[in-house]
Amino acid sequence: MNSEPRRARIEALLAGGGCIVLDGGVGSEIARGVTGASPGDGSQPEPWSIYDRTDRVLEVHRQYALAGCDVISTNTWGILGSTATVRGRRPGRTGLPAWTVATRDAVTLARRGIAEAGCTGRCVVAFSLNDADPLLAGEQLLLGMLWSVDPPDLVVVETLTTVPSPALARAIGEVAASGMPVWVSFRRVSAAPGEPSGLFSRAVAELEQAGVQAVLVNCIPLHHASRALAELAASTSLPVGCYPRLDEELDPASYGELSLGWRSEGARIIGGCCGVGPAHISAVRDRLAPRARTGS
Repeated sequence: MNSEPRRARIEALLAGGGCIVLDGGVGSEIARGVTGASPGDGSQPEPWSIYDRTDRVLEVHRQYALAGCDVISTNTWGILGSTATVRGRRPGRTGLPAWTVATRDAVTLARRGIAEAGCTGRCVVAFSLNDADPLLAGEQLLLGMLWSVDPPDLVVVETLTTVPSPALARAIGEVAASGMPVWVSFRRVSAAPGEPSGLFSRAVAELEQAGVQAVLVNCIPLHHASRALAELAASTSLPVGCYPRLDEELDPASYGELSLGWRSEGARIIGGCCGVGPAHISAVRDRLAPRARTGS
C-alpha cells in the first residue's frame, strides 16, 4: 500500500504553516466502552484489545476520523512490552508470534476505521510506540517486515519520561533513515532533579539531526500544556505540538477553546491523550479549521 500521498499531505500541512489535528485517548476510549472507565482514571486496555475487542477498537478509530482528525493512532502503545509475555510469544492466527499479528492488525483496523468514516486519503495512520520497551534489533527487523506489507504512514514514539537512551535514539534514527516519518513526544520537558543543565535541549537537537520531523509533549495535565509548549519550542526549530490528558470532566467546547491558545503559542500539532474523546477532538477541529462534516 502506497503511503506517499497521505504522508505528503501531512508534510505539506507542516511546511505550509497549517495545524495537524491528532486523535484523542484511543486506549481510554476503548476502556470506556469496555469497562465504563472515567476520564483520567488511568484505565488502559492491553494491546490485546486489538484481538479481544476488535469491534470496539474499530469503532473508536471510526469516531475519531469522523471528528475530523488528520492522524489516527494505533492502540500499540505497549506492544513491544508484550514480546516477552506468554501471550505475545504464542502463535497468532497466522502462525507468527501473537504480538506481530497484533501489530499488523492494528494498522488494518485503523485503516478500516478511516475508510468507514469516508476519510480515506485524508487521515493518516500513526503507529504508536513508547519508550519503556526500546526498539531492539530483532524487533526492528520484525516491524520492518510487517510494515513492508501494510506500513503505517508515520511512527510516534510517545510518552517519553526522560531523554532517549543511546539504544532508543539509534533505533529512532534508523527508522527515520528508512524513510518512515517519525515524531517523538515527551511526558515532561523540564529537567529532573540531578539532570545536567541543557540535557533535554541536546537530546532534542540529536533527534532533529537523526531525522525526526516533529517533537511533542503528551499525557501531561491539561493546564501544564502552555508552559510545556513554551519550553519545547525553546529547545527546537522543529514543529512542536501537544496532546494533554484530562484529569477531570471538561466539556468539548472548553477543550476547543483551549486548543486556540495552544495554537497561538506555537503548537502545530494538537490532539488529546487519556480521557480526550471524539467530541473534544471535533471541537478542536471546528475551532482551528472549520470544515464540512464528513460522514454521519
